This record gives sequence, C-alpha cells and structure tokens, in this order.
Amino acid sequence: MFQPMYLTLEKFEKQAEIFLRQPLRPHRPVSFLPGPVTIPLHVRKAFEKVPESHRSDFFIADFQKTRGRLCQLVRSCHVQILLGSGTLANDAVAAQLTLEKKPGSS
Repeated sequence: MFQPMYLTLEKFEKQAEIFLRQPLRPHRPVSFLPGPVTIPLHVRKAFEKVPESHRSDFFIADFQKTRGRLCQLVRSCHVQILLGSGTLANDAVAAQLTLEKKPGSS
C-alpha cells in the first residue's frame, strides 16, 4: 500500500534533534520556494492558444478519458483530478487517511 510522506514520531524526533543542533544563520535568508522552472517552448506555445472551455463536449470527453486512463493506471474504480499544488495533494491524501469505515460499508 502506498503511503506518501510517511514519518514515524521516533524518526521525526531524531531528525528534529539533529536539525536543532545546527547553528542558526539569522543574517542569511533561506528560500524554501521551488523554482524557477524552465518552461519548454512547446508548452509556452500551447499557452498562446485560446483555452478550451471546461464546459465543451471536447473537454468533457477528454477529461473522462483521462480519468479512465488514470483508473487503469492505479487499478481503481474511481479517481479525481484536483487542480492545485502539492500541498493540496497532501491535504487530500491526509483527508482520505482520516476517514473511518462505517460498519457495513465496503
């Protein structure tokens, strides 16, 4: 079973202890932001095109096809596509992990 970003309390405490022993650098800023990301030319050109409406028949069919392919890839009956950051993905996974199965549900 896949469990993203798995960390035990014991491992966290050990890593935190090592981190806290390191000297702080108050006069040197540290950026934890990702990037910059190089965007390939073909992607930049795609942004120049008129976007497809999310209500169009083409978009809906393509979206359903993508969901079907994802279901096959992960061997699942259902998938959802979320538009957002990696943080949103982590939040969605965390929310699913906190769900309790109710008696009699499958």
